[in-house]
Parts: sequence; C-alpha cells; structure tokens
Amino acid sequence: MKLQELKNVFKNRFTVKVIAGVLSISMIATGASVYSVYAEKTQAEEVQQEKEETVDELVDKESNTVSEKDIEKEETVYVLSNASGKAKKTIVSEHLLNKDKKDSIEDKSDLSNIKNVNGDEKFTRDGDNLKWEANGKEIYYQGTTKKEAPITQKITYKLDGKEISPKELAGKSGKVTIRYDFTNNTSFKEKVNGEDVEVCVPFAAVTGLSLDSKFSNVEITNGKLVNVGEKTMAIGYALPGVKDSLGVTNNDFTGDVNIPNYIEVTADVKDFELEGSMTAVVNAASLMDKKTENNSDLDSMVNELVDATNKLQNGSKELSDGIGTLDSKFKEYASGIGVLQNGIKEYTNGASKVADGANTLNNGVKTLASSLPALSSGLNQLASGVDQAKAGSDKLISAYSGNGTAQNPGLYNVTQQLKQGLASFGPSITASIDNSLNGVFAKVNEALKAYDMSVNEQNHTQVINAVVGKLSQQLASLPAIGMPQDQMAVTQQKIITTIASLEQAEGAINTLQQTKQSLSQNEGIGKLQAAVNGIAQYVGDANTPNSLYGGTVELSKGLGKLQAGTSTINSKVPELLNGVNKLTNGTQQLANGSNTLVSNNAKLNNGVDQLNNATGQLTVGIAKLNDGSKQLSDGIVKFNDEGISKIVNSYNGDLKPFANKLQAMLDASKDYNSFAGISENTKGNVKFVYKVAEIKK
Repeated sequence: MKLQELKNVFKNRFTVKVIAGVLSISMIATGASVYSVYAEKTQAEEVQQEKEETVDELVDKESNTVSEKDIEKEETVYVLSNASGKAKKTIVSEHLLNKDKKDSIEDKSDLSNIKNVNGDEKFTRDGDNLKWEANGKEIYYQGTTKKEAPITQKITYKLDGKEISPKELAGKSGKVTIRYDFTNNTSFKEKVNGEDVEVCVPFAAVTGLSLDSKFSNVEITNGKLVNVGEKTMAIGYALPGVKDSLGVTNNDFTGDVNIPNYIEVTADVKDFELEGSMTAVVNAASLMDKKTENNSDLDSMVNELVDATNKLQNGSKELSDGIGTLDSKFKEYASGIGVLQNGIKEYTNGASKVADGANTLNNGVKTLASSLPALSSGLNQLASGVDQAKAGSDKLISAYSGNGTAQNPGLYNVTQQLKQGLASFGPSITASIDNSLNGVFAKVNEALKAYDMSVNEQNHTQVINAVVGKLSQQLASLPAIGMPQDQMAVTQQKIITTIASLEQAEGAINTLQQTKQSLSQNEGIGKLQAAVNGIAQYVGDANTPNSLYGGTVELSKGLGKLQAGTSTINSKVPELLNGVNKLTNGTQQLANGSNTLVSNNAKLNNGVDQLNNATGQLTVGIAKLNDGSKQLSDGIVKFNDEGISKIVNSYNGDLKPFANKLQAMLDASKDYNSFAGISENTKGNVKFVYKVAEIKK
C-alpha cells in the first residue's frame, strides 16, 4: 500500500521527471549547461508522451531505480515543505536489493511507521536493526522521520521589490521575484596535504518550476528556461557549500564560471498563483563511477568531457540537419496525405456505387433464378412446337411432290396441268359459244320459215323484233278476219308461242354474244391465267429459288437445325440451373461483402480526416522542432565555447590547485550513502526530493 501523502503532493509529472534528469548529471564537471540540454531532451520526450503517468508510478519508478553500481540499498528521501521551503514532513522510500535471492535480509533504519509497499513480507525490529523475511524477493518499504535533511532550502518572494509572504502574494499582479537559498548542513573532516580540513558533502540541487501563461518576461539566475506548450519551465541549479569547502570565491575563476548557492526567478505576473516546485538533490559519489572517484584521474575526466562535448556538438549539428530534412520531406508527406484523403473519398464513393450495383445485380439474379422454371417449360414447349412444325413441313413437301398416283398427284403437277388447261380454255369456250349461237340462229330461222323470215348473227335482234311486231299485229287482227273460233284459238296460241320462243331466243343470243365479247377481251380468262401463272411461279421444284416448294424445303432444313438446337438447349438447362444457383450465391456474397465494405466508409473517411488534421498539426510541430533543433545546435556550440571551454581552461589554470580539496569532498561524498541508516558493509545510494506546496488564491 502506498502512503497517501505521496499520491496527493507529487502531481506535476514534468517536474517529477526532472528527478530522473538530475541523476545523470555530473556535478562538478558539467554544471548547469549540461543539465539545460538534458532538460530540453526531457521536455521533448514529455511532449511526445501520450499516456500520462500516475504519481504513484513516477514515485515508484524513481525510488526503485537501481544505479549502475553494485548497490544493495537504494534510498529516496521526500521532503514535503510549505511555500517558504520549511519542511513539514519527511517520507523515506527504501529499496533493498536481493541479488543472491536470500531468505532474509538484515537492514538498519531509524524510520518510524515502516510499511511494506510492494508485498506482504514481514520484518522484526531490534532498535534500528531490521530483519526482513525476504523469501528470495526484493523489499520495498517506506517510513517517516523528523530528522533534518542535509540540504535545507529557504524560499523568499518579492512583489515589485518588496518582500511578501506567499499567502499575501496569491492573486496579486506585478513584478515577482522568487529566490531559493540552499544551505549545506553536512560537515566532515578529511586529510588534505597532511592536515585536517573540514569539508561538506558536495550535493547538487536542481529545482524545477512550472509557470503558466500568467507569467511573462521570465528570467532566471543560475538556470535555464524551457518552453513547454503554453507553459515555461524554469530549471535552476545550485552547489550549496561547495565554494566554501574549496575555500574559493567567484573571483578565483576564469571568466564567468560560477558555483552558485541560490536560484532566482523573476517575471511579470497577473493574478499570481504557483503550482509549486520540486528540487532534486544528489551527491557526487552516487553520480561518478569508480574511475572518476579518484582525483588522480581528474585530468583524463576533463579530456573525456572535452571529447564528449565535441561529439555532442557534432551530433547536435547532425540532428539539426536531419530534422531539417525531416521538415522538408514531411511537407511532401503531408501533401500526399491530402491526396490520400481525396483518394479515400473517391474510393468510398465508388464502393457505394459498387454496393448499389451489387444489390441490383443480386436482385436481378434472384429474378432470373425464379424465372428459370418458366424458361425450362417454355423451352420444352418450343421443342414440341418445332417438332410439330418440322413434321408439318415434311408433310407439305410430300404434298408438293406427290407420289405419282391419282390420289396424290402433287401440287406441282396439278398446277402445271391447270396452267396447260387454261392455255386452251379461251379458244375452246369461244368455239362453243359460236356453235351455240349457230344452233340458236338455226332454231330461230326454223321458227320464222312460217313467216317467210330468217335471221343471222349480225341483225338478229332487229329481225326478231320485226317478226315479233308483225306477229303481234296479226294476233291483234285475228278477231276481225272472221276466222272460226276454234281455228282462231289455235292460231292465236301458235302466234303467242312463237312470240315467246323468239323473245327467249333473242335473250339467249344477247347473252352468248356478250359472253363471247367478254372472252374475246380476255377479261376473265386473262385474270385466271395470271393467277395460275403466279401460283406456278412459286410451286416448283427444290432448285427454283422463288418456288414455294424450294422455300418449304429450306424451311424444313431450318426447322431441322432449330430442332437440334432446342434439343441441345434443353440438355443444357440443368447446367444452366446449377450455374444460376451458384451465381445467386455468388452475387449474394458480393452484395453482403460490398454492403459490409460500405458500412465502414464513414469510419474510413473520418479516420483519414483525422489523419489529415493530425498531419497538419504534426507539420507545425516538426517545423517548431526544426527551429528548436537549430537553436539547440547553436546552443551547443555556444555551450562548448562559453561553458565547457571555460571550465576546462579554469581547471587547467585556476582550479587545479584545488584538486586535493576537491578529492577530499569526493571522499566525503563517497562515505555519505544513506540518510535513514544502513547496515555495515552495505553499499548504498541516497537521493533527496523536495516538494514545495502550491500557492493558490
């Protein structure tokens, strides 16, 4: 179980990460400029970090970090203070490493309220001596203490040049100054050139303040400013007590080399509030490896520092060039994203059309499948009809051809006979009419002999009319003659009979003559002859293109081919049914797939829109990163020229005489490996984290 206080106070995750940064600082050799570079790196990592780490994770991560040395006990001291820097509570987090997987671990600690925070292992206590039932595991525990930390801090605030309490400053506006003064409370006696001298443990203190948009025109003494979005991180450093232990002043160094004891931040502020600050404190022994713990190798360490700085300078130049290339190439990438966005929209529009077409096709195939039974039935009926038509055409051909018998002479033969008969029909019927006229004239003449009259073909009508007239006169005059009654009756009847016969003969002669005249003009016979000739033209043999018989033969052949075709089609109907069923399944799958594809169109469009928007933001970020990398490269050059070179020159000139005192401080630093206690012959490491309370209205 974690201590609740740690959950409540360590809220600024960026400032907590500063703790990790300070663990990699070489205290004497690098100074503030190296830390500034590391702080910029940390800031870049934070900007890219997507998942916010909890306070517990950060505290555990930093408190449980194992150094590169063969450490057996890691210790982190958390000092919780008010806004003026006065400690209110001190919490110590301990990590007992168990590389040999021991069943029990002996430890020493003067802490109170000890709790296992990462397991259920128990311990027994005898004064400051602890014995943990480790069971092969590592132990993480925490406790509290009322001891004063080796480094104390005092924080003072000024508004427009006048000192003011944190409480009174809240909500005020004006020129604000925040100053951190650090005091080193450690003291050890070491031999320097055979004499006992008093030196302190060389602690390095690094403080981080997060300043929001209310702060402007920010300046820092003994530190570096880093922009993080709309906020400004003020990172300051101090080496409290080091200058006094070395027995030097700032005037003893070449140029502007400084060993500060304080950090000061000034800014124009509106409606003052402060999120609070954090300070990390480490000692030299925990930062240096065995090679650099010995002052005799300090020369090589300085040379390594020069080489490392040159590599850093070259690397920063390469980084700047690389980011410049990234900036230019990413603009091409951003342009491609725009093309991709348009392409995705065209694709989704096309996918929608494909889905519509697939659904239409699917419905059409279903309709086709449902009509196949009717199609199959129709094909059967067609085949039957073709068979009947073929049989009929065969019979028609047989009727045209005939078999040479009187019962079946053949249409062709009949037509030819009819044609031949019509050729002699006209003259024959004319001769018959002439014979009939002659016969009528003979009978008329016989009837007229009694009256001494005769007729011929030319004037028969006039003669008959004249005779009829005379006979009528005689008939009318009989009563006057005085003829006996019976004789007169016979005579009257004879005259009446003759008149009737003559009138009938006249009608027959007119009819026959009209018929003869009609025949002579070929009106009836000509039309009949033309009709028969027309029939004869189309009723012929199979070799005559215009013959009805030839057409019927061709029809029969065509019907035979059609008959074979319909038979083949009918044989393929089962395959067609099977294929349409497969097609139906396929089009259904196509419709389902295209519909599923279309259902993701909105997500795809939204995704590419978000990608396009993010690309625009990333383009701006890379451009800023490009500017920042150039500034970093320029800063490294300046850092080398104005910082490292001056430090190296100072070491070679003015600092080298103080090497023995520096070695004494490093020896004291090496001996200081625990704050709450450590067992004899146990290798330890300790660091301090100071959390200052926030200032709110």
